[in-house]
Parts: sequence; C-alpha cells; structure tokens
Amino acid sequence: MMSASLMSSTRRGVRPAVAYGWTTSDYYSGVNGEGRGSIGTVRLVGRLESLPAASTKVAAGRMNGTATGGWRIDTGSGGSGTINALSGGASGYNATPNHTFSGGDVGAIFTLHAWIDGSNYLHLSINGTHIGTSATSYAPADAGSVPVWIGRWAGGYACSHIGVIALSASATGIDSTAAAADAARILDSEARIIPALTGQDMHYLARDVMPSGGSWHDRAGDDATLTESGSVTFAWL
Repeated sequence: MMSASLMSSTRRGVRPAVAYGWTTSDYYSGVNGEGRGSIGTVRLVGRLESLPAASTKVAAGRMNGTATGGWRIDTGSGGSGTINALSGGASGYNATPNHTFSGGDVGAIFTLHAWIDGSNYLHLSINGTHIGTSATSYAPADAGSVPVWIGRWAGGYACSHIGVIALSASATGIDSTAAAADAARILDSEARIIPALTGQDMHYLARDVMPSGGSWHDRAGDDATLTESGSVTFAWL
C-alpha cells in the first residue's frame, strides 16, 4: 500500500501532460550547439503510444550525423517493440541492449534512464529495472553544432510511438540504485513528481507548453529553448 506521506505528496503534485503525435513535420528542435551534448545521465519519462515498429525511430537526442558525439534514444533498432539508448564518443558510439515493450504496455507511463559509468560504459534502465550495459566504452563526446531534438532526428526518423512527459539530462552519471529510486518516485506519483537529476542542466516538461505548443523552455537554466515545427499534440494526464 502507498504510504500516507507519498499519497500526500502525490496529491500536491502538479498535473502532468504529454506531448505526442510526432511526425517528420511535427516536432521540436533547438539551436545548434545548445543543450546537453554529452551525457552523464539522460532520463525520459514517457507514455507508450503504440508498440514500436521494427524500424529505427528517434524519440529524442542531440547527436551528430556520424554518431561520434552526443546521445540519442531510439525505438525499433532491435526489432519490433524495442527501445535503447546511444552515447557518442570521439571515435565510435556506445549502444545499450534493447528493452522490448509488449502490447500490454501501450498507454502506460514509463521511465527510461541511460547513464555512463566510471569506465565509460553506457547503461539502460526501464521503470527502475537495469536492462543492460553497452559492449563498448567510448568516453562521451560533445555533439558539436547540432540541436536538441524531441520527437524525431535530423532528416526524419520521427517516433510516433513515444509520448514525452519529461526529458532531463546531466553531466553526472548515476547508478542502477539511484535509477530505481528515481523511477519508483515518478511512477508511484503517476508522473506528478519528477525529481531533479543530480547535476541536472537540461529539463523539459510537456506541461510547460500546454495547451497549444510554442517555445519549449529548458527549466534548468533556460539556455536551450526548443521551437515547435508543425503542430505537436498535447494532452493532460
């Protein structure tokens, strides 16, 4: 049973919203060179809109075209239903193992944490469960003169499968224990509570662009504003 203190904090939480309906024409992107370009940790709080198809789509990221700088959250690269994360180094990139959603997950809120450990391996956690670790260990490199994208990537790869409730990033890597605790707090509150990551320096909440879109400001310093292209769909949860 949920504790009285957690129930109380949940009631005080702000109602969350979700941004979805991403297409090659309907998405958010920022200014080249702005936003977290190399990750310690990236966290996506999302809603699964549909089961990912077996074709690579990009839910969010800031990665250059050769994948040797920045980070990215992909669906479909490991087959139907899959999601994973990438982190670019100076001469190659780390890719986590895939998590596979099932049909019963559609419509549910989920958390994704991806982080670099002290040996430069990239880890993936879904809903607080550690999924796995990259086979490579490239030290994260900055993405350079490319923007933050939400909903797609340069040239397309629009990810209609993932609704975005919050996207946050930090230069500081966490660990599986911290990821599990963070996920539990978010999920137990039904995303009404979204704690700051340690060292957080990029933080977007979909409720900030309710009800009809417009400029999406970064809450962690307001130094990476995203601009809406087309008409993204929003809804209260």
